[in-house]
Amino acid sequence: MADGPDARSPDVRSNAHFDKLRLIRSANIGPVSYFQLLARFGTARAALDALPDMAMRGGGKSPRIAELREIDAEIRAVEKLGARHLFVGRGCTRCSSLVSRVPRRS
Repeated sequence: MADGPDARSPDVRSNAHFDKLRLIRSANIGPVSYFQLLARFGTARAALDALPDMAMRGGGKSPRIAELREIDAEIRAVEKLGARHLFVGRGCTRCSSLVSRVPRRS
């Protein structure tokens, strides 16, 4: 891994990154819902807090939100492999260059 501030992976144990992982790993939250929730509520934490009320108002039951221990286990597994999570959006100065290196299927 290269040196310098941009070479560091985001601290996924920081509240914002941890919450983003919890949101995207929650039941019935796919990439479209994830980005819509972030756009609507501003943060993953606010979106997580709003999910039960949104489901209730929509006539459904509260979705299964990913457990803290599940996310912590994922973070440890990723770190053990020497990998890192990429979070697209503000604060990810290297995401677009890293994502552009992923081979595309033909």
